[in-house]
Amino acid sequence: MPLLGHEHQCHSMKVLHLDATISGRQGGHETEEFHILFNAIPEAAFLWVQQHDGTIVLRAINRAMSLFSRGAADAFVGRRIGEVFDKDEWTCGAVREVLRTGRSMRREAPATDHLARARRSVWEMTRISGNAAVLVIRMIDVSRSEIERSQRQEQRYRTVLGASPDAIYLVAADGTIEMVNRVAVTLSGCKGYDELVGRSVYDFVTQVHKDDAREFIRRVLREAGPVRTESIMTRVDGTTVDVELRAAAIVDPEDGLEAVVLVVRDMSDWKRRGTELRYARERAMLYLDILGHDIRNQLQVIVAAAEIVEQGTRSGPVSESVQRIKDATSRCATIIGKVEATEGLSALRLVPRDMCDVVTEAVRRTQRMYPDVTIGLVSDVEHVVVDADRFLDDILMNLLDNAVRHNPGSTEHVWVTIHMAPKGGVVVSIADNGRGIPDPVKRALLGPARRYGGVSLHQIEEIVHKYGGRLTIQDRIEGRPDMGAMFQVRLPASSSVLQPSPPSGL
Repeated sequence: MPLLGHEHQCHSMKVLHLDATISGRQGGHETEEFHILFNAIPEAAFLWVQQHDGTIVLRAINRAMSLFSRGAADAFVGRRIGEVFDKDEWTCGAVREVLRTGRSMRREAPATDHLARARRSVWEMTRISGNAAVLVIRMIDVSRSEIERSQRQEQRYRTVLGASPDAIYLVAADGTIEMVNRVAVTLSGCKGYDELVGRSVYDFVTQVHKDDAREFIRRVLREAGPVRTESIMTRVDGTTVDVELRAAAIVDPEDGLEAVVLVVRDMSDWKRRGTELRYARERAMLYLDILGHDIRNQLQVIVAAAEIVEQGTRSGPVSESVQRIKDATSRCATIIGKVEATEGLSALRLVPRDMCDVVTEAVRRTQRMYPDVTIGLVSDVEHVVVDADRFLDDILMNLLDNAVRHNPGSTEHVWVTIHMAPKGGVVVSIADNGRGIPDPVKRALLGPARRYGGVSLHQIEEIVHKYGGRLTIQDRIEGRPDMGAMFQVRLPASSSVLQPSPPSGL
């Protein structure tokens, strides 16, 4: 049992001015004169002596300390400092430091007396000889004005917290949320402060980001200064929010406890506007590309056919030229229709969708459209959920349609596979046994400068990018581009749904 409760530990220390002749005298702390002065100190006082083996023991307590403890403290005389202050590493270290350097120390902290009145404890220590030091503890009354001033200061801090447009969390070193503002309650999806305070901050981090979040807190405590990062926050209802985190460490000067002030900004609107801006720029480039390439080619066909019509039968059948004009005009209309079809792409909200179900349905529809084509589907998962919209069906149908239409062979085969990516997420591969695509053309098909793949392929890439995924083109058989092409769509798994389940029966 320690001599003092934990509420009295880690307090301030100050030089104790004993008589200079006693302080400078060898063994001065053993004299009767010293003990008279020691017991005359009106506050609680301790005499520490360092023995020859380096052990520091409590040699004596004064009358005030004995009366304060009702005699209980007398039992600690002769014990080592670690037994007296068994939970206070700071004070043990401070006593050793004073004895080693001779430098006096002082520290203050809030406290309460036995009547629960607000006080302030002051711990003061000085070395009085080469191997002895005196520690004095005194209690100071805290005036009502000081209490009111402290309360006003606290209210100002709470006002600042309440006025902040960002969510603010005070997080202990172990991740426990100790204080929040109203914006934090709203952002977390809680109904009140009590639902949030006391919980772990890691409860509001997606499973895949928990280790990163713990490392972020450790980094903040390690570096002390402001640290910034971006992450995904999970609300109490399971929905996720893109957030920016700014944090700094704080250390309570009175008890040495560490905590982190975490400022969280909802980045959903900012990211949405950024996506819309990028989408608008890419769409403008698409329009320019369509006008400069696709539609211009069809206009050249129309002009050439019109000249034939103008020349009459001298240059060829009029009916054939008229049909070319109709076909070119129809292709222009088709191009414009494809562009218009994805006009609202950026505004559509992503929702969880089962990729296995979507792929299976796309294969069924394609098989009905091309009954003579052999289409195989293999999946090593039964269900895997991604965040997507209704255009997920369109991109799979387009890739399957391209695999069939661009295959001039007499026996057309299409292979569709679904498997989990090594680093998470899902990969859907659509391969064919057509003419294949040479490597230089592969790079040009998805090149940002020229969209050789046409409107459909560009739109597929744009939609996949919105889902946070990637579209790639490979050889069906590596190193043999003449044996057919393979298009792969890689998408991250949904962060709000449990992933994944293996096929039944495997």
